[in-house]
Amino acid sequence: MFIADRELDRWERSNTRTLLRVVAERNKATGGVFVHQVRMGKSFKGDEPELEGLCGLVIESLCYAAITKRMAHAAAMVAFFEHAATAVMGKVMDPTGVDDLAEEWTPSDRTIYSGAFATAAARGREALNLAADGEHQAAIEIWHSVFGDPFPAPSAQTAAQALAALTAGSITSTGRAVSSRRGAQPNRPARSWRTR
Repeated sequence: MFIADRELDRWERSNTRTLLRVVAERNKATGGVFVHQVRMGKSFKGDEPELEGLCGLVIESLCYAAITKRMAHAAAMVAFFEHAATAVMGKVMDPTGVDDLAEEWTPSDRTIYSGAFATAAARGREALNLAADGEHQAAIEIWHSVFGDPFPAPSAQTAAQALAALTAGSITSTGRAVSSRRGAQPNRPARSWRTR
């Protein structure tokens, strides 16, 4: 199969059918969730101004490299973010293994992309930890901060809930007080007269 390269005014071979086949195989191997997880990755990219220079195929390729088996969506997104944070510093091959999609990126582009994915990975890991500790609204709030409006907003936290959580818990990256110690910033109990 050939496609037109309008910049160079020539026809080039296309591996579109191979790409469709390998992605369909991966989707089948993951129980049909891979395509949904790629859409989540593309939704994240669309809400992240620092990733504006990336095309959808880059996100699909990074997901393809990171999500190799059936995983819950939250775990898959963390795996994708963690992989992408380091993968963008080198070659990023399309799922067929033929084209390096990153060959024209500058070192500055790579650093910016890596930073955006690393931040999302840290937040995603925090959300997974909080959910494991039963802090589901806090986890939802973090995912909402990562994905934006397509992800549901959490319920509001009352002042009484925040004060109760602060006695020995932590504060999340989104500023929510939780009883779990695995938020972004642990709360250090102190006496009112303690200076440090």
